[in-house]
Amino acid sequence: MSGIRMRSLAEQAGRLSVLGILVAVLAFTAVVAPRQGDQVLDAYLKQTVAGMSPGARSLQGAVDATTFDMAPGPGSNGITIAPTWNAMPKTLLQARAQMPEALREVTRPGHYLGRAAPTAGTLANGFGGFPVQKTVPDAPAGRQLLAVEGYPELKTDARLVSGSWPGTPTHRIDPVHGTDTLTIPVVIADAAAKALHWKVGQAQEIATDPFAVVLVLSGTVSPQATGSDFWAMSRTRSNIVTFTNADGEIFHAGVVWTDPGSWPDVAPFINGGSTFSWFPVSPARTTLAHLDALQNALTTTLAQGIPVHDGTQDDKVIRLGSALPQMLNLYDNTVASTRTVLTVATIAALGLGVLVLLAAITLTLRARRPVRELLRTRGASAARLAGSSAADVAVWTVPAALVGAVAGILLVPSISGVPVVGMREIVAVVSWAVLPVLLAAGAVLVELLPPRLAAILRQSRWVGEALLVLLAVAAVIVTVTGGSDAATALAGIAVGLAASVLMLRVLPVVLGWVTGVVRRGGAAVFIGLRDAAGAGWLVVASVTATATGVLALALGMSAARAQQKNVTPGPLLLAPGALTVVAAAVALCIVFAATAFAVSVAASRGPRRARAADLRRIGYSGRQRSRVSLWGTIPLVIVSIAVGALVGAWSATPVLGAVAAASGQAVAIVVSPVAVLAVAVGILVLIVIIEAVALATDARATASTARRGS
Repeated sequence: MSGIRMRSLAEQAGRLSVLGILVAVLAFTAVVAPRQGDQVLDAYLKQTVAGMSPGARSLQGAVDATTFDMAPGPGSNGITIAPTWNAMPKTLLQARAQMPEALREVTRPGHYLGRAAPTAGTLANGFGGFPVQKTVPDAPAGRQLLAVEGYPELKTDARLVSGSWPGTPTHRIDPVHGTDTLTIPVVIADAAAKALHWKVGQAQEIATDPFAVVLVLSGTVSPQATGSDFWAMSRTRSNIVTFTNADGEIFHAGVVWTDPGSWPDVAPFINGGSTFSWFPVSPARTTLAHLDALQNALTTTLAQGIPVHDGTQDDKVIRLGSALPQMLNLYDNTVASTRTVLTVATIAALGLGVLVLLAAITLTLRARRPVRELLRTRGASAARLAGSSAADVAVWTVPAALVGAVAGILLVPSISGVPVVGMREIVAVVSWAVLPVLLAAGAVLVELLPPRLAAILRQSRWVGEALLVLLAVAAVIVTVTGGSDAATALAGIAVGLAASVLMLRVLPVVLGWVTGVVRRGGAAVFIGLRDAAGAGWLVVASVTATATGVLALALGMSAARAQQKNVTPGPLLLAPGALTVVAAAVALCIVFAATAFAVSVAASRGPRRARAADLRRIGYSGRQRSRVSLWGTIPLVIVSIAVGALVGAWSATPVLGAVAAASGQAVAIVVSPVAVLAVAVGILVLIVIIEAVALATDARATASTARRGS
């Protein structure tokens, strides 16, 4: 690097370092914002799936396992379930192995059980089971319904509380009376046994035809682990469920388990041919990154069914079902509306950041304008000067963009399934490294335009302003008519910029009228309001920041309030935690608005101090000089914030309406005064603080200049 370049960078170190910090903040925001959105939505996905009952989210199905017994043994009734029952482990293992990867990732190995639970008449609540004909002596009042299950993994999912595990059933035919009795040792949940007053060793007889079936309680059990899917899939497993049917009868429904190894022998005698299977779904394994693949896999798997190759001639197929696809569809709507709200907030913050960046670059280049003019007179081309200025900016902004992006990557990790450094991060680094360089080069080229062409561009500025207003109108129209998400996201920043342009157009007229009215307020008021006419950056930043900040916060608060009040049933408009991200983006808007004002204050430091010196020479006191400065900024800030608040509140209605329509919700738009005041007061307070610091600095500088001149 040449000595001239080193001296140039050293002279600009203060201004360029500020520019670098700004670029780092913008790159950090560009990286962090989408990651935070992903984290919020990914957490809500896991919460949504976990909120479903295990039975609803699992993939479950049933198959009739009964087939004719081709080699019946003694006591057989000619029916068997053994071929299908024995084929279930291999069938479920193969089925999961053949699942698409996205589905296999969120499911656990399949389980199966046999169940006998005929419906006894017309019962309430959908419970079924065998009516108990002969109960224990002190059984509770009402009728008992007991379902019988054979579950191969019972000893894994349950622990023995009392007694012993069930043994082999016995089948006895009375040769004298011709009665056929099947005695089945069973276990039941410990809480259920206590509810039925059923003690180990006692028997109860259930109603079957034509056999007499006696259930002998061999032991009681309880869940092996808290939150077990097996126990949660049916309320009657862990305890007795008591209900009253339409006729006023009291029922006590429960489940007992027999020896799973004996289930193929027992099932044909108690109509236990139904074999149920399920693949549990793990909420913790679901991830936003693979959501589309999971939904496609669910559609394919649920449509295909699982063939059971049990060696019989029967074509048995397990048809799986699940409520998970419907729940994920509702979740999709929440994702769409949440992303739109977060994008509006993020674009608002980054858009204001670009405005501040442009102001900072303008200030930086303005300080070096005499040097460029000198080099221009010595024959330097416009391209060379633009390239030199761009290179000076790049020395700071390129490393700053990289540092900001890396900080965002390290502080906010990506969700599972998303690369640590992906295309989003690369685009963020490149964009914020290159944009300041291009803005600097472009600003220098515009500065060095021939006077005639520069005059034409100034006179044609209204064309660009008109296009900006038309863009804002188009974005609002497309948003209201249910257009693209991009138009909805851009509507906020476009409307804010359009409002600031219109305000700048009417500002000279308004200030001229106001100045005439307040002439009686004294020269300080008159001079201050006259100087306010040149505060273009202040108007743009204040109006745009307030408009976009109020819009973003109103969107988030209205969406959150709508779902809290349950305006209509359906998916949430805003995922839990998203409002915090919106608030952070709005806070950044406020900081950027204050930063733009600080840049404007720094840019006008020379003329402002020269004016203060002139006012001092003609006898103005320090308080009077401060009044001039305050009248040149604070009234304009207040009016700009008021205009921005009105624009932001107005634009919230069409934008949130579009967001709600996309999710199928009818939402009452509520622009909370809290949202308006939070943004407006935040901007005003920071600007007042910056103005106070500037006044104090100017006063010291003016006094120092006066002492040196005396």
